Amino acid sequence: MAIHGRWRRKNPGHAVCRGRNYANEIRKIVENSYAPALMDENGHLTEAGRERVAEAFQKHGTFLELVEQFLQNPPPPVPPAGEPTPEEHLRWSVRVVQDADVVARMLRYWGLFNGELGNTREVLRAAQYLQKLGQWIGTYPGSMPCNSALRADADAIDLCEVILGHPNEVEEMAVLRQSLLDTRPLEACARALVVDRALGLSLLARYPGRNSLWTRFRWNQVYLGYLDLFERLVRDVEQASYSAVTSALEASGLPAEADAVKMVIPTVRRCVNEAFAVETRRRECLVALAILHTPAQEIAESGQHLLDPNKLNLPKDVVLDPYSGTPFHVVTGSDHCVIYSVGPNQKDEGGKTLEGADDVSFRFAWRPAT
Repeated sequence: MAIHGRWRRKNPGHAVCRGRNYANEIRKIVENSYAPALMDENGHLTEAGRERVAEAFQKHGTFLELVEQFLQNPPPPVPPAGEPTPEEHLRWSVRVVQDADVVARMLRYWGLFNGELGNTREVLRAAQYLQKLGQWIGTYPGSMPCNSALRADADAIDLCEVILGHPNEVEEMAVLRQSLLDTRPLEACARALVVDRALGLSLLARYPGRNSLWTRFRWNQVYLGYLDLFERLVRDVEQASYSAVTSALEASGLPAEADAVKMVIPTVRRCVNEAFAVETRRRECLVALAILHTPAQEIAESGQHLLDPNKLNLPKDVVLDPYSGTPFHVVTGSDHCVIYSVGPNQKDEGGKTLEGADDVSFRFAWRPAT
């Protein structure tokens, strides 16, 4: 029994080694094949990117097998030994996030590369693996892993847009639709904020120089301010109120020198912004699928208009823009349709995403009724 007990304690470490070994193998594929110049500002591979990614995958023909093995044997969602301190928690999260981001980055490249070749079945495989990656990393506590999970979800949705750029491949998306319905970026963000509230309070508790009565009083005020901020953030994220979330972060009044503020709040801010962006794109993708399965005569033939929720067989919240709480905008053309959100600045900029505009859009191939 004692031997069995020792083996059980060691076993999680073996899982960590296996998971990190697979990640290291995938990391070798990334070496000499990643640089910002591989992608243009629209998220497409550049000519140099195509050549270097093609070369990387030719050298490593087992890429997807490595990804599958990684997802079957990932590191566990807690540090392998004992009760972690806040610093240990952060270090563990950083290592896990780095592994997940490497895998997600290459899956995105794989999907984009095959999308340009018209091989949508491989794009679909990459999107499915990205969804699984997001589900796995989403089991880790805190905003940092949540950010990584949200990025994997965002990459999967980007590849959905690639697939829906080919009008004959719509049926392939059926296998992803349920996962998109089940994905809840804002709920994941709210759970991460609860964990980070505890992490931040632990960091604040060890802040030095609290001997005088005035310092203790001031630091008690910081505690209360921190608690109040996170209670507001969790509530407002759950209610999908972006303006309330940003107002709470901007008006927190927390001292910039506090460890919790320096280490936690920036990650929280990124997590909130990423969660709203992914939630928006998730809904837009589901709306696109619904439009493609709706008789064309039910959709306005051309021009720009607000989406009519009553014409689509979707849950009520899915057809609403998370940034504004109103229905998405739709722009239809002769061979395409664009669904867009007003974005973080909550201004209707016609679906533009460049030159200072920040609308969040989703484009797909579609032909109106004739």
